Amino acid sequence: FFLSEKSTSKNMSEGASGLVKMIKTSPSDKRFPSQNQANHCWNRYNEWVMCLKGTAGDADACKGVRQMALSICPEDWSNKWDEEREEGSFAGVEFTDPE
Repeated sequence: FFLSEKSTSKNMSEGASGLVKMIKTSPSDKRFPSQNQANHCWNRYNEWVMCLKGTAGDADACKGVRQMALSICPEDWSNKWDEEREEGSFAGVEFTDPE
């Protein structure tokens, strides 16, 4: 899930600072209509990598895309893919951090 600055009475959570923020998840995607969201997860993660690639590794510019991926993907998967990207063995979109 990721936090939005806007808040309503629906789906709200109080943060550590006492501010109320709305909790969101990745929006539905008509390309992935089934209950199994593995393909949706894989696609969101690769969209984040493509965002990094398109912004020369600017993580701040891609923060929203990363949050969508993390909200739909199991933590183990995203951690595994992060490690694979570092090792150069990731099967998805190729991008190496310019730093």
